[in-house]
Amino acid sequence: MEIWKDVSGYEGKYLISNNGKVRRVDSGKLKKPTPDKDGYLRVDLYKDGVRKKIGIHQLVANEFVKKHSENLVINHIDENKTNNIYSNLEWVSVKDNTNHGTAIIRRAMTQGKKVRQFLENGEFVNEFYSTGEAERQTGIDHSYISMCANGKVRTAKGFIWKYV
Repeated sequence: MEIWKDVSGYEGKYLISNNGKVRRVDSGKLKKPTPDKDGYLRVDLYKDGVRKKIGIHQLVANEFVKKHSENLVINHIDENKTNNIYSNLEWVSVKDNTNHGTAIIRRAMTQGKKVRQFLENGEFVNEFYSTGEAERQTGIDHSYISMCANGKVRTAKGFIWKYV
């Protein structure tokens, strides 16, 4: 169930949902997030004529994820910076946040099944340690990549995928 709360510091102006949606209170319209240079989704919030770009993950975590102590940062558990659902966010130390990302890559390198991405004309595009890594880097659902690599469909989002 989607739950809405006032955005702290913007009470009566904006609401944030536990699913990562931002809504203006006056019009009821949803704000459209835009990705920043690092891939995090942000929205512009206005207060007293001043614009501030704020990460959706920050808004969700501040309102829906319990913070146990100071000096913590927000971690996307599945490493997908656009998945801002409250259950995918956690407060961790900077060290733990850094190790989380590299642990996923290390696990994929040792346990994953490598997959290669090709254009429809057969031209090689990229190689990934796993379908999960391919999804994180391309935005193409890993299940579609897997179906293609297993020969169940010809392409996934316009690419040919093959296990190594």
